[in-house]
Amino acid sequence: MNFPRINFARSNAGLSLIAATTLTLAAAPAGCADEFTSCEDTLTCDAAGGDGSGAGDGSGAGDGGMTVEPNGGAGGVSGAGAGEAGASDSGGTAGAGTADAEELTVIEVSPSDASEGVERDEPVVITFSTDVDPASVDADSVHVSSARGPVAGTLAVEGAEVTFTPEEPFALLATISVEVSEEVRGVENMALAAAATSEFVVRDGRFASPVAILHDVRDWTFVANERGDVLGLGIDYGPQVAAVNFRASTRTWGEPVIVATSPDDFLYPRGALDSAGNAIVVFTGVGGGWGWNQYTPEVGWGQARLPAMTDVFDEHVALLDDGVAVLVQSLSSSVSSRSLLPVATTWSAPQQLATVGRVAAVRSLGNTALAVYSDSGTLHGRTFSPALGWGTARALVGTPGETPSRSNVDAHDGRAAVTWVQGSSVWATLFDGSAWGAVARISPLGYDYSASAVAGEHALVTWATTSGDGLAIHARRHSGASGWAPEAAIGVTPAQGRSSTTQTASAIDANGAALAAWADGNGVSYRRQSAGSAWGAPKYIEGDDGSPTEEVKAFDTINGDVMLIWRLQNRAYWAARFE
Repeated sequence: MNFPRINFARSNAGLSLIAATTLTLAAAPAGCADEFTSCEDTLTCDAAGGDGSGAGDGSGAGDGGMTVEPNGGAGGVSGAGAGEAGASDSGGTAGAGTADAEELTVIEVSPSDASEGVERDEPVVITFSTDVDPASVDADSVHVSSARGPVAGTLAVEGAEVTFTPEEPFALLATISVEVSEEVRGVENMALAAAATSEFVVRDGRFASPVAILHDVRDWTFVANERGDVLGLGIDYGPQVAAVNFRASTRTWGEPVIVATSPDDFLYPRGALDSAGNAIVVFTGVGGGWGWNQYTPEVGWGQARLPAMTDVFDEHVALLDDGVAVLVQSLSSSVSSRSLLPVATTWSAPQQLATVGRVAAVRSLGNTALAVYSDSGTLHGRTFSPALGWGTARALVGTPGETPSRSNVDAHDGRAAVTWVQGSSVWATLFDGSAWGAVARISPLGYDYSASAVAGEHALVTWATTSGDGLAIHARRHSGASGWAPEAAIGVTPAQGRSSTTQTASAIDANGAALAAWADGNGVSYRRQSAGSAWGAPKYIEGDDGSPTEEVKAFDTINGDVMLIWRLQNRAYWAARFE
């Protein structure tokens, strides 16, 4: 039988191959070892796959003994050293056919543990000590998560590397956790020696250059979804309703398009977006009639419908994730609601919510809607689901006996924050999707408007107070663990002759990273704050020379991006995205 003749030389650095030839030996009886002696060592060949034991005889030049198991046993290096007898034998592990049994371990995780400022699209690469079995790698065995839960993405295995690529950019300032469980196996079912964990922090955002999105227009309204799509609506083209879209996937604004035309002038166009980018717009005519139109990313805008109704003077709408539209209208003598199923062309019959009042906002909480409206001088909150209808109204009372005004509602992650001014104080309450929190006095003094934002267990309220000839800007934040933090003064701005416009804007994400903005000069000032840290220094965005900013709004996403939109006195609108 033929076996390779392998000659090694031993040194302090280990063994090195010096020659290899082929020896021809007679076949040995079954189960017996064929032994031969070279000038260097004794080589034992176990054709049946034995236990890998090999004994060096120390009789040669002192190179130590070696065992080779070609058919199953893992051989060990024998012999104690130069000129010594084979007093110690190092046996291999029997059975698998590999000469050196490796242990599967995690060698490196990139981005490295505790690193900060990581780019939002950075892939996670896990390097192991040997090749990995692709069948053992899935979202459970290699788990990537943030404060919001599992991060969506794809896993790829190539040799000893496992790569996770996020489906969307990581959230700003998010702490990303990487967990490798012992379910990961090497090739030939090699076990992972120990589970591994690593964390890194994503970089903060930065504003892109501001862009002018509308020129020489009247008051427009804007809405957004949690993915970052924005819809703007206005009535600046005669008896027509116009719309403009920002698509987060392409980071571009489109041109205004006409979505409805009527012989009568329109008032109060309102709209809503769902998480897939579908939209609905409702609009009221000067004579009290109202209508609607719908949009899908695949088809665009449909044909506007103009029902015959004559006593509507304001309305708000929400678009639920299951496609149901919920409309709440202020009528001449009441507040009522309607709903529209995804494939329907006719709204349901109206249902009265209040006898005397006005709708303030309707927001989607996923597959339920939240309406905030006044009823006989008291603010109310009430939820709607297509299966259960309208729930019980909750009275939102700040200063008893005073009329509430300037309410603001923000909704994210199935939660909502409601703020309003009542009796010169700023008030707020939170809704967690099933229960209302206590009404809290945010500040004893409010100018005439407050702005709220909510995400997860975090909320932010900003407002302005008069200060000499200008306005002082304030902020107060809430966390689930500690409640409302103390008020913070964050800026000062000229009043610029405004009396009833949005002076402040608020944004916050599920990681607690907050952004507060306010109209300032001919641009917008803003400050940034991460959870547990102080407010950063004020920064300024200038949109146009020579015309002061009158109003600013903020729209945030689930990943912490923020779109700021502000209106100038010259009837232009500017926008800048923080990402």
